Amino acid sequence: EIAPLLPSLFSFRLQPRGIIDAALAGVSVTDAQLTLRADELQNAAERFDSDEWHHKAGGNRLVVGRCHLSSQAGRTEFRVKAEKLAVTLVMNADAKHVRPPGHRVKGEDGFFEGDIMVPWATAKADVHAAGYVKKGLTGGAHLDHTRSTAMPPEVASRWYRFRALKGESPMLIQLRTPPKSRRAQGWIWSAATGKPTAVKASQVTLGKSKAKPGFTLEQDGVTYTVVTTKRLFRYNPADQYGFVGSVASNFIGESVTSTYRAQLTGPDGKVIEGTMEHTVIKP
Repeated sequence: EIAPLLPSLFSFRLQPRGIIDAALAGVSVTDAQLTLRADELQNAAERFDSDEWHHKAGGNRLVVGRCHLSSQAGRTEFRVKAEKLAVTLVMNADAKHVRPPGHRVKGEDGFFEGDIMVPWATAKADVHAAGYVKKGLTGGAHLDHTRSTAMPPEVASRWYRFRALKGESPMLIQLRTPPKSRRAQGWIWSAATGKPTAVKASQVTLGKSKAKPGFTLEQDGVTYTVVTTKRLFRYNPADQYGFVGSVASNFIGESVTSTYRAQLTGPDGKVIEGTMEHTVIKP
């Protein structure tokens, strides 16, 4: 899955037998003063066979149908086109593989891996959707790359992904609650540290609110608290794919991701604005 997030623009996942399943979801841009209600956010999906995607060494370019991802000379471009939605995202950074602590998780019959390609970067975006066209939007962007042969319930019961991508203090926090566990572990990456560092379960206290999930973590005597405010988007693949999705949920579990505006408060009391994705996975 390759997913630059604004907070969530596009992902495509390599499935068994070389089939790529692609989805475009959750456009929300605050800097451009674009205000969308949750029911106005656009979704689009495309499916590609194995002969519809390839890699071009020249230009370091991955092409999937009418979509492509390229990175060179300090510039990473992600262009996606679906039937009713098209987005071009240009990040001012090269894509490089960084493997954070715990990037590989073993499942019962497979594995999950997650790399960071661009932790944070300034970006511009053009959005063409039903009912509106926005060009030259500016903000922050993030690019990661996940691969999985394990079923989602084998990897986690919950994911927490906080991202502050702009300003002088960009920061990423990712926490995973293992299956059948109530404790979360993961990693934190700030501009000050220069690389992601591990967060143990003993360092994390999860919030109790289901409507506004959050957490507190302590590391090296420093406390960080993340709270969510407004929910921007809720994505349920079972709803997206109708009857097929509901049948698939019986085999791979039900996964629902909500994206929120979020705030991180650090040890100095400074508040950092960002977004948080909270994914709940039920077997």
